[in-house]
Order: sequence, then C-alpha cells, then structure tokens
Amino acid sequence: MVEIHESADGCGPWPGVVPPTRSVLSVTIARPESTSITPDRYPIAQAVAIDHAWVTYSHQEPAGNVMFPGISGTFDLVHLSDSAAEGSLDVTLIDGTRLEGEFSAVPCPGP
Repeated sequence: MVEIHESADGCGPWPGVVPPTRSVLSVTIARPESTSITPDRYPIAQAVAIDHAWVTYSHQEPAGNVMFPGISGTFDLVHLSDSAAEGSLDVTLIDGTRLEGEFSAVPCPGP
C-alpha cells in the first residue's frame, strides 16, 4: 500500500499534529501477497482489483471529514523505495473533481 499525504505541515494524518491535517490523498495498490509493488501504471478501480489502484481523497471541513473516492484515471508509480515514492496521477473523484500532476511523497513519522 502506498499512501500520499498532503497536509498543513507536510505530514499526517496523525492525531495531535499541529497545525491539523487539512487533506489526505490515499492511494492503495492491490497486488497478490506474494508480489511486491513495483513501478508501473495502475488504472484506478472503484473496488479492490489486482494490479489496480484505488484512491480516496479526504478533506477536513468545520463540519467534519469529507471523503471522495476515485472513480477513474491512472496512477503512475515511477520510483518506490523505503524512503520515497514518486510518480504522477490523473484521477477523477466521484464528485467530478479531477486531480492530476506529479507527486513526491516521503514516509511520515508515527504518532
């Protein structure tokens, strides 16, 4: 599983992070347990499907956390190591919002 977090402090979504996390883009890649995740292009799936990715975008609002699943698009994983993940994505969320561009993510420290 690869998770990409965008937040006010560049890390998250850990409880107690100040300033609080504003938004989180989670990308999960489904692979058989015996197969590691490798750089590749993964189509977005709405349900768990082998060799596909599913995306959830959550955003904190005054009324609470709002979540939007991805319904179509692609997730291109170019580089993956213990210390970083890089690539690009082009995802359409269920509300019609399109998220696209390059990303570079590093692991965040635990709570």
